[in-house]
Parts: sequence; structure tokens; C-alpha cells
Amino acid sequence: MSVFRIHIRPSGGVGDPRISFEYCLQHGVLGMGWGLPEAEPALNWDEYYEAAVAHYGRADLANVRYLHDNVQTDHLIWTRDTAGIYYLARVVDTWRYVANDQAVEADIVNVVSCQIHRLQVDEVPGKVVACFRPPRTIQAIRDNTIAAYSRLLWNLYADIQHYPPEEQPIGDIFALLDDKATEDAVAIFLQLNGWLLVPGSRQANNMGYEYIFIHRDTGQRAVVQVKTGHSALNRDHWATFAAQLNEGVDTNTRVFLFQSYGNYTGEQHPSVQCIDPDELRDFLICQNVPLPRSISHWVDFVRAQVDP
Repeated sequence: MSVFRIHIRPSGGVGDPRISFEYCLQHGVLGMGWGLPEAEPALNWDEYYEAAVAHYGRADLANVRYLHDNVQTDHLIWTRDTAGIYYLARVVDTWRYVANDQAVEADIVNVVSCQIHRLQVDEVPGKVVACFRPPRTIQAIRDNTIAAYSRLLWNLYADIQHYPPEEQPIGDIFALLDDKATEDAVAIFLQLNGWLLVPGSRQANNMGYEYIFIHRDTGQRAVVQVKTGHSALNRDHWATFAAQLNEGVDTNTRVFLFQSYGNYTGEQHPSVQCIDPDELRDFLICQNVPLPRSISHWVDFVRAQVDP
């Protein structure tokens, strides 16, 4: 079973994403354009693809081909409307070409039939939000935690166990947290280990780090860099950065690094400390500490899987 995300961004028809999204909700479909002028309103795949290649060229049909070849019954699709509201859909029928007047106006002619549920803002994992940043029309979300979460969330909305819970792997909290919630988790962890956050240091225009800490006992200063996803953090780079911060001053500033999957490279340096994801995960899941809703919601979900 696969999970996907799709942008509803028409370039044909009236070119209005609101009309396109309303059409999808009204007719229980998700899809895309690449319609054919003066074509029959319903074509099978071979008929459509042959005519579409002649009209658009093979390369321009990559998204339609992907929809046809990969999205199957019982797959789940995330999407969002022009107001940033997210929806989760279960596919109930595979690709078809529909070119009636409404579909052409909405530029939604290559579709899969779906059941679609609107979601609350705190039900959308950070990795799903991040997957909407690339412009590609449709893509898979290749993460076991997101797949498991999507199935369990669908079960909740459908009010039946459509996807058996016993088949779902235990979720990884770091696939569920967005980048800001992960930064908050690191900040809480460090503060409960003696480091006091300087609130004004958390600025969007900080070039090299997320925020500054001062140790409550020693007065030592530290900066923090947090990376979600799979981008590596290089110890050698951050050791050089620490040396630049300390050049000409007697502060002995250190650097804390956190990478969600422990993807650290370079040599060990006394000025750089890498936080073990397992240690932070244990802190969030196993310790009884107060957490903001942006974190606790996902902690509760993972705890429920461990101890249903």
C-alpha cells in the first residue's frame, strides 16, 4: 500500500484552483489536467495516451503516466486546498479520463475516484507538509511512519478498521514532527539539562544556527543547529564555525547538533556535541515532561501504538 501527495494546480480550463478543488470534492475525485481538445468525453488508457503523446509529447505526460501506473485502489492521497487546509483521500477506483464540461473547466480530466476527508491542522505530520514544497504535481511519500499514520488516521475518520492496526509499524516521532516542532523538542531537552534558552536569539534571519543557550551553572554559551529529513550535519564544518565564534574572545562557545536520523559526518571535536536521536526520542516518549501541543499530539500517537 502506498501513500501519495497531489497538488491541485490547474493550468488549463479557467485556471482557478478554487474551482478545481471544489470540483474534486463535489465529484469525489483527485487528479490533474492534460486534456485533449475535441476528444471523446471518455477514453480508455491506450486511446488517451496515444492521442495525448501526439498532442503534448511523451515527456509532458509524466505526471499522468505516474497517476495511471502507480495509484491503485486503497492507496491513500494527501492534498490541500488554496486556503492551506489538508485532506486525506482513499482511492476507490483507478485512473479514468473524464472530459465533460465541468471537468474541462476545472482542468481535472485524468482522475482517480476517492473518498475524501477534511483534516484538522494538528493532524498533518511535518513530513507531509514538507512534501508539498516541491512543485511536481504528484509524488509518493516514501516513509513507513507516514504510511502507518495515514492508515490509522483513515481508520479513525472512516470509523472502521479499513487498514488492520496490527499491520502498522510503530511510528518514528521524528517523521511526524515538523522542523519547528523538532527545534522546540531540542530546546526543551537542553533546557531540562541545564541550558537556558535566550528567546531573542531565535530569529528567522540567523545565518548559521537556530538559537543561543547559556548554561545556568557555568555561564558557557552554546549555539544549536537542527536538521530534519536526511540532510547530513558535518562536525568538521561546525568545529570551524565554533572556532570563528570564539576567535578573539574568551567565551568557549560550543555547538550542539541534532539530525533526526543521526546522520552526522566528519571527525569528533571537543567543541561540537551531537545529540543522539535515540536519546531525544526516549526523552519525548518515555519521560513525563510537559510539552507543547505541536509535539504532545504526536507523542500521544506513538505511545498509543506502543501501549494500545
